[in-house]
Amino acid sequence: MLLCDLQTHQIELELQNEVLLQMQHERDAAHLRYVDLYDQAPIGYCTVSENGLIMQTNLVAAKLLAMLPIEMVNTPITRYIFKEDQDTYSLYRKQLKVSRKSPLCELRMLKKDGTLFWAQLVGAIAHSSNQLPELRFVMSDTTERKQIEEEQIQHLKQQEKAARHLVASQEHLRQQLSSELHNRTSPNLAAIAINLKVIASELLPGHSTDLFDRMEDTLALIADTAVSIREISTEMRPPLLDYSGLPAAIENYAQQFTRRTGVVVQLDCLNKDQRYSPEVESQLFRIVQEALTNCLKHADASLVKVILSNSHHDIRLTISDDGIGFDFDLLGKNGYSGLGLLSMREMAKVIGGKFTLESAHDQGTQIIVDVM
Repeated sequence: MLLCDLQTHQIELELQNEVLLQMQHERDAAHLRYVDLYDQAPIGYCTVSENGLIMQTNLVAAKLLAMLPIEMVNTPITRYIFKEDQDTYSLYRKQLKVSRKSPLCELRMLKKDGTLFWAQLVGAIAHSSNQLPELRFVMSDTTERKQIEEEQIQHLKQQEKAARHLVASQEHLRQQLSSELHNRTSPNLAAIAINLKVIASELLPGHSTDLFDRMEDTLALIADTAVSIREISTEMRPPLLDYSGLPAAIENYAQQFTRRTGVVVQLDCLNKDQRYSPEVESQLFRIVQEALTNCLKHADASLVKVILSNSHHDIRLTISDDGIGFDFDLLGKNGYSGLGLLSMREMAKVIGGKFTLESAHDQGTQIIVDVM
């Protein structure tokens, strides 16, 4: 009986052993598949221990660094990170420990020969078989994309530079035209008025009153033309903008605007003696001009408030009215093209400013320009 039990037990052990061997073979096969997939994956994989040593890396990751996987094992990952970007990597590890997501990290890495390239890391913290945390991440070369982005940035900078140059040229031409228009016409108009007065004084009393009336009317037209030319010259390039600065130029223009249209303009400049660059002053003044013109044409406003403030090197221009406002969906309809708004937005962009527009039906309109 005992012998029979022992034989039965031996058979059970052999069966269990066969099962264990089969499980061992399957585990080995799965491990080989994992290793094969890991090594032959089209993207770079790398596993780093808690103390920063590379535990495992695949062929693509090693190729990115122009090395063999075996050369990288047990070497510190920071050896392959550009010195100036190692703080970025350190911060990235800290973010991974507290974040449930997998944040991206872009930094510069070093190949075996010292060549720099941009790499993107997508990682996560996991626990190894001995329960120690390790960093597992995907590594990819983003040098080409970074070069394209840099080229785009440089292109935008060139465009901005060209736009600033164009704006400066336009302002210079306005200044020249304003000066020429005023300097050439004003003396001539004054001389014509003097000649007419002399001629009128020489007329005999017997001449018709109609002739005297025409002379008076002509002198009035000359005076009105002189005023118009002076206003046009001032709008093109107010002398106060160059001599006294932006607050004084806006104040003078606001007074003229109120006198001409009846729309009250309240100006609040927190630092009237503050001067800015000629480019910034010119564009902010043009924005005020355009905004007041828009108020007159579309807002049906009776009061416009203009606030110019600055803190440190930041400038804020706020223009608000009590008009009828508008719905943004109506831009381009009912005769309202929105070109003035687009023009103001572009002028703010030229000086590196942020243009913000707030408006609603029957709630007025507010324009804010922030220049950093």
